[in-house]
Amino acid sequence: MSEPSLQSNVERLTDVVKDIGESVISTSEAVEVLSLNIDQMRQQTAQNHNSVMALAEAVRVLASGQEDILKRLDQLIQVLQLLAIEEGDAKGTE
Repeated sequence: MSEPSLQSNVERLTDVVKDIGESVISTSEAVEVLSLNIDQMRQQTAQNHNSVMALAEAVRVLASGQEDILKRLDQLIQVLQLLAIEEGDAKGTE
């Protein structure tokens, strides 16, 4: 009578071990997929970082160029104002 009970326990334990093994394999596969996804996200983040840095440099260069243009425009306005004053003085002496 104890034999069938022992056999039954062994079969149940075998089923439990089998289920645990399948769960471990399933979990390992899921972790591998997640790891690959994380690696892809890391690479994409690095590419985005590089793009942002390049864009920031481009904006800095454009801002610097804009500053130079504004200085030159200011000089041009000053010269035009001087010419206008000189022309006004020349007309006034005629």
